[in-house]
This record gives sequence, C-alpha cells and structure tokens, in this order.
Amino acid sequence: MSHVPISALIPCYNSADVIGPCLESVAWADEIFICDSFSTDATLEICRRYTDRIVQHEYVNSAAQKNWAIPQARHEWVLIVDTDERVSPELRREIERALRPDTPYAGFKIPRLNHVFDRPIRHGGNYPDYQLRLFRRDRGRYQERRVHAHLALQGGCGVFSAPLLHAGPAAALRGLGGRAEERRRRALPPPQPRGPPPGRLRGALRFHARIP
Repeated sequence: MSHVPISALIPCYNSADVIGPCLESVAWADEIFICDSFSTDATLEICRRYTDRIVQHEYVNSAAQKNWAIPQARHEWVLIVDTDERVSPELRREIERALRPDTPYAGFKIPRLNHVFDRPIRHGGNYPDYQLRLFRRDRGRYQERRVHAHLALQGGCGVFSAPLLHAGPAAALRGLGGRAEERRRRALPPPQPRGPPPGRLRGALRFHARIP
C-alpha cells in the first residue's frame, strides 16, 4: 500500500499545560505544523521538541487563523488537532488505512470523545461529537465566522469510527475543580475549636486577672 503523507496542523496559544500529550499523539505524522498566536509561556519550547515547522500569526478568530495556516501545510492531507485533543492509536490506524492515492473523499468526519475529569462522556448527546478535521488541503476552508465556524468541504466526506480524544480546556477544568472543592468544604461541619472550652477559658482569664 502506497504511503500518503499527512500534515498535522496545531493552532496554539499559551498551551504549555496541555500541548505535550497532543504533540506526542501526532508524532507519527509526516509534518507537525504549529501555528502559534505569539505565546508567552513555554508552549514553543515544548513544540520545538517535536518540530521545527512553527509559524506565528496574530489571532483574530479561530476560523481566520486556521484559514491562514492551511495553505502553508506541506502535504495534501491536513489533520487539524486542538491542543487539548489527542489522536487515539485506533484513530491513527484508521487514518493510515483510509488514506490511499485513490481515496475518493475530500475529507473525513471524526467522532470526538469528550472527557471531563478524565472520564469519557458518552451520554446526553455528547458522543459521537463528529468533527470534520481531516481533509485535502485545497478542498476545505472554515466559514468566515467569529465563533463556531465549520469547515466547508468541496467534495465527498467519509466517516471514521475511532475517536479523537478531547480532554477539555485545562483552565476550565481547574476552575470547575476549585469550585467543586469549595462546595465540598462548605458541606463539611465547622471545625471544632482547639484548646479548652470557651467557659473554662473565660474562668482561667478571670482567675489570671485576680493575681496581684
């Protein structure tokens, strides 16, 4: 089977706390292409351990950032992965099987499996959360929208079954964790005072005050 090269495009900004596992999950790609929005933390230091294909571009919105970067990918097939996402081993194998010189599709939808506190969320309509993330470089661009822009694909679209793992925004999870801890502490009974009971303490103070 002929190998079809792939570019993994990762947009990022101040993602040092999550980008390492993301990069590790796409280390098999023929190109790891980083589009950074002028990070001020250790994001780029981590990225350089995996690739030297790093560009920086001022962020306007997600769609504009990706549309600026997509044409610069070196390979025909582009896989877009956010910094808090991971390509599962099963997804990697499915991608490698599907990409052939005679692949009839212009892109593929991938089921995204969202996690909250490391637990997969498969109910409540959260799975499969299909994302169109793998596509031919010249056949896909994001809609010109400030938020929730979808990829507009020119051509047929296949569907994968293996998941893209989504850990969720680390900062948001930390915030949720802090609020949960605060609620837990509020539910606990108040701490017992240390030392002698208040009545004994007042008596001891009165006795001390009578000593000449």
